[in-house]
Amino acid sequence: MTGALKKGDFKMNILIKSYLLFLKHVKNKNIFFSQFVTYARYAGPREALFHALVRRNFGCTHFCLGRDHAGVGRYYKKYQSQKLSKKMESRLGIKIISFKEPAYCKECSKVTGEDDNCRHSNKFKEFISGTKIRNLIAKRRKIPEKYVRKEISKNLNIKSLR
Repeated sequence: MTGALKKGDFKMNILIKSYLLFLKHVKNKNIFFSQFVTYARYAGPREALFHALVRRNFGCTHFCLGRDHAGVGRYYKKYQSQKLSKKMESRLGIKIISFKEPAYCKECSKVTGEDDNCRHSNKFKEFISGTKIRNLIAKRRKIPEKYVRKEISKNLNIKSLR
């Protein structure tokens, strides 16, 4: 989605470049990347349904939802957008792909998610969020390579933020 976002979010050109850098590593030819020009409403679960419908209408068959899709601060509960979208999946007519927040497991020495074989407790994990990454950038600190691919990290700096 491109359009007006809140202060402190990543600038659109940085997001686009980062996605394109990431897609160089993906071998799936069925992945389509395009901009969706609208503005963020921060309307949580209902906005997630809207995003799914718009993508379905554009011909997408799958839609990925992160931990706090379309949320703002702590107004909505974690995974609330995912839960409502999964509940409405058949009526939406698009496959909802949801995932838990990523974490760097100190025991596995890798970023893990719910589908990984990592069964270590949270005391061994550093949870990774966009807020954490933006805060590091705002403080002009280096983003650890364990969190973000090196080529994407090089793309991110204080000028990346609104």
